[in-house]
Amino acid sequence: ASGRSLESFTLEYCRQYSPEGEGLRSIAGIKDQELKVKLQPNENYFFYVRAVNAFGSSEQSEAALISTKGTRFHLMRETAHPALQISSDGTTISITEENEITGIPTVLGELLPARGWHYWETMVTGCKVFRIGACYRSMPGDWALGENNTSWCVYCCSTSTSFSCRFLHAGVVSDVLVTECPVRIGTLLDYGSGRISFFSVQKGQLLFYIKHKFTEAAHPAFTVETPGQLHLHTGIETPEFVKHS
Repeated sequence: ASGRSLESFTLEYCRQYSPEGEGLRSIAGIKDQELKVKLQPNENYFFYVRAVNAFGSSEQSEAALISTKGTRFHLMRETAHPALQISSDGTTISITEENEITGIPTVLGELLPARGWHYWETMVTGCKVFRIGACYRSMPGDWALGENNTSWCVYCCSTSTSFSCRFLHAGVVSDVLVTECPVRIGTLLDYGSGRISFFSVQKGQLLFYIKHKFTEAAHPAFTVETPGQLHLHTGIETPEFVKHS
């Protein structure tokens, strides 16, 4: 099919290590040079293109390998509590001494497709009380993370004399003995196995996991209750200690 008589494109793609019988997926009649397709996270895909005109279709192009290793998302500024400052690149949450905190200072990340698993890390700087987790979009706005049946979180609280690390869902609290506040927390939301897990990245250690049969897509969610910052790290490959947990 020559460029002059080009009418459309056909896109074909498949997972590199696809289950038997899954086959090649095909989208025909594409008029533009851009097209969005939904892919599963943590997979490799082969993509092929064919040009189509009135005389037929061209040969399949050489394969392009596309990897979705590592989940990427940004903070949703429109969901942020007024006391929270969100960086221009949507990856850092800040709260200062001058901020007057009323209500629950929470912000959500972009919705994570309800398939496969999603992993991200959060660096904590200066903040003594915070929550990191996930929630359904239907979570009421006046509830704290982990205190209803549509959210899950780790809740860390430090004082001058003590530190506690709790894991919450539906108001049920699980206390875990942690000797020091994790400064980098990994979160794994695994739709397939039905659990959300929290890790101390610097120690390569599983802190706790909550089993749940997820029925819809969830948002990453963050609450900052005292001055400090949370720095979001996405698009990173899932560490080996997480895969083997």
